[in-house]
Amino acid sequence: MIQIFEPDDPLVVNGTYDIYGYTPSERRARERRQKGSPTVPRQQSLTDDLEIKDLEKVAAAYAELRDQRMALNQDEARLKQQAMALMKKHKKKRYVRDGIEITLESGEETIKVKVKKAKDDEEEED
Repeated sequence: MIQIFEPDDPLVVNGTYDIYGYTPSERRARERRQKGSPTVPRQQSLTDDLEIKDLEKVAAAYAELRDQRMALNQDEARLKQQAMALMKKHKKKRYVRDGIEITLESGEETIKVKVKKAKDDEEEED
């Protein structure tokens, strides 16, 4: 066999001259990409936890209470708007009667509501 190329020529791979100018490592990588490498199944993420029933029960209970609290916040906001509208309707900035105190804050468009709890029935009877 007649050798046309020098053995240390970087463009010669397995006795074949690379006309595109790829080095042997670039050429092998290009051939692998064209041929397609076998796909390896992915490992389950290391951050995924195994099932812990106690944590799942606590998370479900927590989410349920949070949802109830959020619903109550919406009801509170609606009642606050009603109280503000009634205070404006009756032209009151402050209302105090029987342990109930409502104050309309000017500038902030908000109200403060305080309700003092009545004394126990036992103390009232004495």
